[in-house]
Amino acid sequence: MQCGEIDDGCGAPTTCGPCPTSEVCIGRMCRPRIELGGDCSTARDACQAGTTCCLVGTGTLCIAPTNEGICPAELPDLSLGEVETRRSISLTHRSFGTEDCALGDGCIRAPGDRHLLRFATQINNVGRATLQHGVPRGNPDFVFDACATHLHYHYADFLTYSLHLRDPDDSPGEMVVEGFKFAHCIEDATPLSPASPARGDFSCSSPDTRQGLSPGWGIPYAANIDCQWLDVTGVPEGDYLLRIIIDPQNKIAEEREDNNTQVFRVSIPAL
Repeated sequence: MQCGEIDDGCGAPTTCGPCPTSEVCIGRMCRPRIELGGDCSTARDACQAGTTCCLVGTGTLCIAPTNEGICPAELPDLSLGEVETRRSISLTHRSFGTEDCALGDGCIRAPGDRHLLRFATQINNVGRATLQHGVPRGNPDFVFDACATHLHYHYADFLTYSLHLRDPDDSPGEMVVEGFKFAHCIEDATPLSPASPARGDFSCSSPDTRQGLSPGWGIPYAANIDCQWLDVTGVPEGDYLLRIIIDPQNKIAEEREDNNTQVFRVSIPAL
């Protein structure tokens, strides 16, 4: 449906009228309003109700405004490296003893022979501000991993991993393997592009060094690291969805929240 003023073909403007409430006039055509997280760079007044067009780390997007109705101040914005996770998903087998760190950390459900759905994660800061967690010592947001192979502080409940049945609309259905809360050590490890700024002064080396993630930097956790898995022992053969959520308790103020969850299709054969 056309809208606004158009040329009648003879050099005179013709008014086509307004668009329905649910649409907006863009380029003289009525189009659906832009949803949360959508690109509004070419139509800054086209965001759906309750959102506003703001410059954020990944572009010019429709996001929720502040209580004052304005764009939020510069904040970090965490997102999952989707390609890194998708390429790394695999099924492996491993045996664990009763003294194994993975059992003590809650990464497996029982000792013995276990089937593991392994995957990598890379957490990227695509926002305009630094994520600063501070010094771990005495900070209740951190936990100390006393396992002999770790012996350093992690930021608690940074990620959750869970396995779900696949609903008909391809969304996560009933949880099959309970979500595992994974703590991370946070420091600038991988620049996201040659234009990334200088790395921040962050380190996981001691309880008195600051942890954080600078804009344009990421921190990878390879699939071969302990606890980069879900214990799928006894899970029936079939198609499932792996769901990964960054900051599941929303403790971190970010420019966007709609990019904190990623879902991946996985197939589990008869084990």
